[in-house]
Order: sequence, then structure tokens, then C-alpha cells
Amino acid sequence: MRSGFNLYRKGKLGFNTSPKLAFDGINLTALRELKFLQEVKHPHVTELLETFEEYVSNSPRICLVFEFMNTNLENIINNNLHNNWILHRDLKSNNLLIDKGDVLKIADFGLANFFGSSSRLMSHDVITR
Repeated sequence: MRSGFNLYRKGKLGFNTSPKLAFDGINLTALRELKFLQEVKHPHVTELLETFEEYVSNSPRICLVFEFMNTNLENIINNNLHNNWILHRDLKSNNLLIDKGDVLKIADFGLANFFGSSSRLMSHDVITR
């Protein structure tokens, strides 16, 4: 049986594929993602280890297997910023830096603010005149 997965595995896909569910019903978006992952090899891009096709309710599904990653940016933000009631408010690629040891660092807290905790919003000291 010939499928989009088999066509992909036998050679590089070009961009001149039909903009519909070609290749035996496999979504073009999935094929495009496979194409880009095949082309990009970089330490800061997750590595695609394996692909396989499975059928669910007689419909083909492409499964992508990536290298294991310890965490993601959402967990870092939740565990280290939000748990301390800090809202960064300006996360973007320019504020995500990588040091010489390839460790991701969040920078530029100029727009950051405390949120949610009433104890953070009020002083413990009483000021009178």
C-alpha cells in the first residue's frame, strides 16, 4: 500500500504537493511539518527520531516521535515565576536568551508585575502622619 508516509520515507518531499488531503488522506500540514523537521538539524530544535503511520477508524494518522525533553517553557514560567506571583508580561523571542552553556534564560522584567496575592499588594508596615 502506498501512503504519504511511504512517499515521504523514500525521498524528500517537494513543496509542489496538492493543497488538499493528498497522499492517501494524510493532512498536508503534517507532511509540511515532516519536511521542515527533516531539513532543520540544530541543537536548539527538537530532533525528530522516528515517524510511523497508524490507522484510527480507517483514517491514517502520522505519529511523530521526538527526543525526550525534561520540561517546557510553560513549566519553567509556572514553577519559577507564577509560583512567586510574578507575571512577566513581555515574553517574546528577544527576551528568551541562551547562555554559553546552552541554558535558556528569561530576560527583561521591565514590564513584570506581581499578581494575585493580596499579601504582595499590601505592606506589612502601617504608615501614619
